[in-house]
Order: sequence, then C-alpha cells, then structure tokens
Amino acid sequence: MSYYSRINKIGVELEGGWATLFKHAEIVSEISLPLATDLIRIPHWGEIVSPPMDPRQLYDWMMFYYPDKIPKPEELGTAHEKSAGLHLHVSLKDACDYTKICSREFSNYVYERLEVWGNLKGLPTSHVFWSRLRGENRFTRRLFFPAFQTGRRDKDSSPSAARRTHINYCYGLHGTVEFRMLPMFETWKLSYEALALLIASVEEFAVSPHKDLLRPITFHISAEDFNNVCTF
Repeated sequence: MSYYSRINKIGVELEGGWATLFKHAEIVSEISLPLATDLIRIPHWGEIVSPPMDPRQLYDWMMFYYPDKIPKPEELGTAHEKSAGLHLHVSLKDACDYTKICSREFSNYVYERLEVWGNLKGLPTSHVFWSRLRGENRFTRRLFFPAFQTGRRDKDSSPSAARRTHINYCYGLHGTVEFRMLPMFETWKLSYEALALLIASVEEFAVSPHKDLLRPITFHISAEDFNNVCTF
C-alpha cells in the first residue's frame, strides 16, 4: 500500500536556467526572473511546470529536470524583493482532508518543520531560505487567509495578488494547496528534501490533524528503495 493514502497528486514549478531544451517539458517565461546575462552557456531561462504526478515520481522528475543554473538573489534584485522560487501543488483525495489543512495549526506545523530542517541542514542565516521563510519576499508573504483564497477561480498576477502567500489555498482554481515559501536551492537533492518534507507534512496532518498525535515526519529519499526513509 502506498505511504500516501490521503494525497492524490502533486505538481512542481521550477525556476532557473537550462543549457538545453526538453522533449516533454516546456520552459515558459517567468515574471520574477530577469533577462539572463549568461546567454551563451545557459540560453534558456524561465519556468518548468511538472504534470500532475504521484509523489513517488518526485525524485526522478527533480533529478532529470532541475535547472543547470539557479540565479542568485543579488542577480534578481535583493533577497527581500526577488529570488527564484520553488513551488509545490498538492491535491487531496477527500475534500474533508483539505479543510483540515486550512488552519493556523497546520501552517504553524509546516513552519516548525521547515525551521528544524533548515537548521539540521546547516543553512547559514544569510541563506535566502530564511528571508523567504520570514516573509521578506513580496512575491511570497507570510500571510494567512484561506477563507478568501479557496473561493477564487481566477489567477491574479499583480504584485499584491492574494495568491502570493506562503501557503496559497487555490482550491477553487486548481483544486490544490500551493506552497510558495521555498527558494530554488543550490542542488536538486536539497530542493527534493524540502519538497518531500512539505508533502509528508500534508499527508501526516490529513491523517492526524491534532499536533500531539502526529508521528515523526518521514519521507522517501530514494527512488529505488522506498523502504529507506529519513526521519526527524
């Protein structure tokens, strides 16, 4: 039986630069990325969006499609204004489970897990992960209003759009919850771990929405051996 009994599908959005094009993935322009300066070595800049996929496909997909170049915040403006974002969409099999994650308790749980993970990984205080997590990026604010977001059926692309929050409850538009707080990390494996942590957090909370009943977060770290898991 799959570890993911509550999650239906996931989707990932990657921002950065690629040396070559892909047969089965389109690189589209992305407003938060600048005109690239390294056009000779990395000619293709923008965003790749995954198809809806099973969480167990994440490892292979990330390894294959991760950008060759991640722009640094100083190349985009400042860490407070812009940084390449790593976005995750998650859909759930049961609408009742979706209502469970529309809570402050869930968002606080996610923040606590991400902070623990960032410290375990030894990310320096200057890393863009921390400034984004504090809500210092105007494209992903640390605000919480699911009651307003869930009913929206349009995509507002203005800088002050309601969807530009750490957790965007875009049920009416996509039938998913979107996590927007993560940056594009230096390596695909680091990005994979952060995404896997968010996915596991959704699954665990949907099963046991009360914090004191939650098991330790576990997530698969290998596409080949799903019995090999990391726990913290």
